[in-house]
Amino acid sequence: MDPVDGFPVGAPSAQAATLTWHSYAHFAAGTVTFTSLVAACYVLGRHFSRAGNRRYAIASRVAGTALLIGNGWAMGGGRAGTLTLAVGAITAMLWTSVVAYRFRRGL
Repeated sequence: MDPVDGFPVGAPSAQAATLTWHSYAHFAAGTVTFTSLVAACYVLGRHFSRAGNRRYAIASRVAGTALLIGNGWAMGGGRAGTLTLAVGAITAMLWTSVVAYRFRRGL
């Protein structure tokens, strides 16, 4: 992202009139990454549904939906968009970490 609103220190306090290619690359990478993470959560939800583990299936779908909503809200310019995106991303990443740990331990 381009430096704006005083971040980092010394950056202009106003929004930039145009975005640089760095910002577009950032948006593109985020779109691919978050779409993949949402898909992974839903795939895990389907896996756990078929395996009969309803609790994990629901948790997987909730994590994917949290990221989907958080990302959509942030990209749509919603109020506190960065916060909603962070909550969704942390939820989905934490959940996939729990599942990875579970599979690694053979639980």
